[in-house]
Amino acid sequence: MTWIAVTQDQTSAFERGAPTGLRVSRRAMARSDDLTRGSLYLEADLQRWKHDDQALFVFHSNDPVHSHCAMHLGADATLTFSRRLDGESRQVCMPINGAMIDGTLRVTVSWDCARGTGLISAELPDEGVLVQREMIAPLPWTQGDLHRLKTPRATFAFGPSLRCFGLSDGVEPVCLSPSLTDGTPILTPNGYVPIETLSAGDLVQTEQGPRAICWITQREVLARGRFRPIRLLAPYLGLKQDIILSPEQRIKISGTEVEYLFNEEAVLVPAQTFLHSNFATWHPAPAVIRYHQLVLEDHGVIDVAGCPMDTMFIGDLREQSEVMSTTVLAEASASQIPVHHAMAYPALCNFEAITLRAALLCR
Repeated sequence: MTWIAVTQDQTSAFERGAPTGLRVSRRAMARSDDLTRGSLYLEADLQRWKHDDQALFVFHSNDPVHSHCAMHLGADATLTFSRRLDGESRQVCMPINGAMIDGTLRVTVSWDCARGTGLISAELPDEGVLVQREMIAPLPWTQGDLHRLKTPRATFAFGPSLRCFGLSDGVEPVCLSPSLTDGTPILTPNGYVPIETLSAGDLVQTEQGPRAICWITQREVLARGRFRPIRLLAPYLGLKQDIILSPEQRIKISGTEVEYLFNEEAVLVPAQTFLHSNFATWHPAPAVIRYHQLVLEDHGVIDVAGCPMDTMFIGDLREQSEVMSTTVLAEASASQIPVHHAMAYPALCNFEAITLRAALLCR
């Protein structure tokens, strides 16, 4: 799978407003066929605009045929995807619980015209919410559409809350997000090894001792929005070296501040909590980046270059085979995937993580 069109900006909507343009790959420009299998990815930050009726993305062209694509979020929290191509049209409306829409919204529209199937997935990662709806007989993006994205005649627009946009030539997984980059050292009984060299069945060191890896996930994602990589800086947080990771990777924090604020032995906070401090900074990256993560029998904490970080938490996803088939675990069999009944430590929500950050920086 290849990301063939992505937004230019790496910065988030908080910093510079909506993305201003698209970067289209040479491979897309060289295509002589239609994009009959692919995915459209949108990420929006709704904290300031969640009660507005707005278009997230609109594409429109009449050359050489009429082609239109739009994603709209209603004030009643209904997500509407519309696609029209040369007289044919498709529209899917998907209600989302309005009380839960806040923070980041991720939308992935995937299609496989040969199979006549498509899927729209809406994720609220801060709330752990995933809503999906099938799309029958989806329409492709034409070779002309891809060229319109690059030429001045193209007509496309981003809504004010949009962080990033991407177009892929494959059916992209949703929900679970790997978070550690190539070369990240993971402690094993034989010392540190790069995460990409590990395989299912290998042992890694956890707080409870050596544990076998059940499955390893990997995925290429846009280095934009919530996937934009962060550099954690040594020697803070126990690190022996700087590491590059996703903003959503959770770090175990313990100490008197945690006990005082949350009455817990330890908590898990996302890496993005430590941005704009001596602990972390944004990391320059190309348009696409590869992330990995481990799945263990139980959700646990591993040593990542000296810093305690959690492995992938999958809950009871094994019992939801249809949903699992749309994630990075699609190739794994049910026997390879465990059920996680609880997280190793409580995961803080955004405002709790900010409170803890302030306490840590006052040490």
